[in-house]
Amino acid sequence: MKIMEKLAILVMIFGVLGMTGCENKTPSTRSSTNRICPEAGAYCTVQFRRDALGASADLPVPPTTGNINGAEVCVSGKFSKMNEDWVVITKGDSGEIWIPRSVILLIKVGG
Repeated sequence: MKIMEKLAILVMIFGVLGMTGCENKTPSTRSSTNRICPEAGAYCTVQFRRDALGASADLPVPPTTGNINGAEVCVSGKFSKMNEDWVVITKGDSGEIWIPRSVILLIKVGG
């Protein structure tokens, strides 16, 4: 075989291997942007990144704490929707809270 034929075969093999994947998709937990997200209506707590709140000191702060020195570091409510830039939480009769994803530390789903 000529070198070009061998190269063409290798390209085809790697192309086929590249098309196969091991992604495990679960339709019920995917949003329209193909990202994992909580179910709409699920109760959740959104913890903010500490540095986004101006609390990036050397003090150890647990990721699920509710406040630091009396200041709230999270928002709780029902998960509404999420896209590449925002997470939307509905908080009772207060309406929607739009949270930039860039300031989120974690989202805890459930009580």
